[in-house]
Amino acid sequence: MSSAAPLPPASKVFGIWGRPATVVALALAWLALAVFFYNWPELDIALSGQFFIAKACDADTAGKVCGSFALAHDPFWQVLRDFNRTLPVALTVLVALYAAWRWYQERSLADPRIRFKFTLMWTMIVGPLLFTNALLKQNWGRPRPVHTDLFGGNLPFVPAGIKTDYCPANCSFISGEASSAFWLVCLAFIVPRPWRKAAIAVALALAVFASGLRIAFGGHYLSDVVLGALATLMVFALMSLLDMWIFAREELRRPMMDESASRLIE
Repeated sequence: MSSAAPLPPASKVFGIWGRPATVVALALAWLALAVFFYNWPELDIALSGQFFIAKACDADTAGKVCGSFALAHDPFWQVLRDFNRTLPVALTVLVALYAAWRWYQERSLADPRIRFKFTLMWTMIVGPLLFTNALLKQNWGRPRPVHTDLFGGNLPFVPAGIKTDYCPANCSFISGEASSAFWLVCLAFIVPRPWRKAAIAVALALAVFASGLRIAFGGHYLSDVVLGALATLMVFALMSLLDMWIFAREELRRPMMDESASRLIE
């Protein structure tokens, strides 16, 4: 009498993402980079300045910086930005639907491959949606480059990590689109191993491009997109680790249950 194929261990499915060391390393990297960008704000200013096209001011704006981030007004690049915003959300919905369908089939979350997909869904909710957009962007008050007096706006430049009230909502720190774009890197880990490296490379290229476009549009600084990217990877590692902890006891019991079932079959 044949039996179902054994389920892979969660440690194999989640890999490096389910390890405490990964969570700690990413959290420390996030804090270290926040401190780095705070102490060297000229990096943010210099990179954003590469995409700002200055022009002569008229009489009413004399003494100010005038100009614009030209790519932000180009329809071609606007379409690409819309695609970058839509893709992670659409794929999250597809992953969530597939995970729910597999859970409905199995009537169980014992399979870590199903839980991995749910972890991807929770990562998008906890990371880009809650941590990045609801917590930081709505409350930290960092003006976007395009709104600062360095690049034609009226607000002062604020270094990364400083909480202010200059921007009331939907502010620069940290980048929501970079945060959701780097979720694609996490998604690439569901691809079968023979094609996984290629999938990670493609996802990383898309994420870097989407993040770079936000800088080119004057919507974010380099620090915003770097910390936004790391935030999602950190949340994914934390969600993976939580799964490993929650279901660890069940995985320990599974070999004993399989052995008992084998004896009954014999």
